[in-house]
Amino acid sequence: DRIAILPEQIEELENLETLDIRRTGVRLVDVKKDDGFKKLMHLLVTDAKLPTSVKKMKELQELSMVEVGDNTTPQSLQELGELEKLRILGIKWSRNYGDTKGKTEDPWEKNLVSALDKLGDHNLQSLCIDAGENSSLDFLVKFWSPSLNLEKFKLTCPHYYFCHLPTKMANAKLPNLTYLEIGIDTVQDGDLKILRSLPALILLKHRVKESTGLAIGTQ
Repeated sequence: DRIAILPEQIEELENLETLDIRRTGVRLVDVKKDDGFKKLMHLLVTDAKLPTSVKKMKELQELSMVEVGDNTTPQSLQELGELEKLRILGIKWSRNYGDTKGKTEDPWEKNLVSALDKLGDHNLQSLCIDAGENSSLDFLVKFWSPSLNLEKFKLTCPHYYFCHLPTKMANAKLPNLTYLEIGIDTVQDGDLKILRSLPALILLKHRVKESTGLAIGTQ
């Protein structure tokens, strides 16, 4: 847990497939060489920044839990969508908007939604999202279209609740989604209809900030 910096030579490990630096102090993993991490398939971190050259990690199948904050470039989020082999993604959204929230289109939000859409068209099967104390994921409710390939979705932050289930989840019906962990502010009839329409759902972890007394029921 005292390790905070990775040696640059680690990129030269030509056959490295898994780099697990969870429970360390490492907060930055970057690709500085064109052929660095060329066979890396699993990058597991704890709140390390999204690599600025993430598109060079072309073999990545698993990336979690990377932090997207004010120091992350919108371009890095755009490049995230180019990882065609990525199956598992974990993100901690730590954007602090200040006085700009809602006043202009946020390029970080736009690029993340675009990246998730592209990854969904490729191989993304599992998505885990956390949020910082002062961050909001409300934009996902409006604009994110869950992929038909998605098998697992986790909203893990205990202090944040979606206002309702993502709007476009109703249209997708997500035929492969077996695991759903989510928090909703107040459950409405529309949310229950979406949950009932998920044909493959096996496990549901559902946090509710305010109960309305509705029951999920069956059809």
